Amino acid sequence: MTENNTETARKKYEYSFDYIQSKLEGSKDSFGKLMKEIVRTGVCTECGTCAAVCPVLEWDHLVGQPKLVGKCTGCGICYNQCPRTITDPNELMGEFKTGYVANTNIPEVIGGQDGGTVTSLLCYLFDEHLIDAAIVTMTNPEHPWFPVPQIITTKDEAIKASGSVYCHSQTVEALMDAIREDYRSIAFVGTPCNISAVNKMFNSPAGMLKYFMRANILTIGLFCMDSFAPEALYPFFEREGIDLKKVEKMDISKGKFHLYYDKDGEPVKSYKIKDLDKFKSSSCN
Repeated sequence: MTENNTETARKKYEYSFDYIQSKLEGSKDSFGKLMKEIVRTGVCTECGTCAAVCPVLEWDHLVGQPKLVGKCTGCGICYNQCPRTITDPNELMGEFKTGYVANTNIPEVIGGQDGGTVTSLLCYLFDEHLIDAAIVTMTNPEHPWFPVPQIITTKDEAIKASGSVYCHSQTVEALMDAIREDYRSIAFVGTPCNISAVNKMFNSPAGMLKYFMRANILTIGLFCMDSFAPEALYPFFEREGIDLKKVEKMDISKGKFHLYYDKDGEPVKSYKIKDLDKFKSSSCN
């Protein structure tokens, strides 16, 4: 993206923020209310949307919650974008036509996670030049299997990003970064929590994405039942003798959590999901 385009996109973001802030001015929604009702009650999904939309909030990865890095004006933008506030559970499913079971036929993706369907969709979108970028979650090379949201722009990067990380990922932050960098057609891959955040930001009266009129976003939701806290789960695996640097794949199937040193081989270790409940995010309950 050119410097001029990026600067224009940032100005659009600032305009949108100021516009929504003026709409919400005088309301009782605030960061304090967000902390009280969502974070401290344990229903926070750690999607990072609140920090992604506010210039004085950052996501604290150490404790898994937003933190103030400047003066809060009490505008309530963070509260209004959160997928767990003012939400109608009956509307979360949305409309659907039918269901399919799919497996990829792309050689580089065969043997991927659960048929490689999501990776195949991304490859198609890049091949047909239908998107400029995609938001995905990859693993941190310095901290094996810790999630890192990424902006990718090629088919090869999509293939490299294949596989599941069973932890919360702040993908909405990467999405907002992509918009500020002036990517205009974006595929967004996320769990239902993150998809709900994006939908709310598009459809609610004070939604940030509602005012980015030139940002076209295709959401691709991942099936999800449980998300685990890596800072608790991974030390447990290590105490069990698992070398996370050697793990090539993690998978959940038939009520068990499997770890593989060889993607095409047998799991090196398997655990019943109910035995790992103590490491599960409270929001999943």
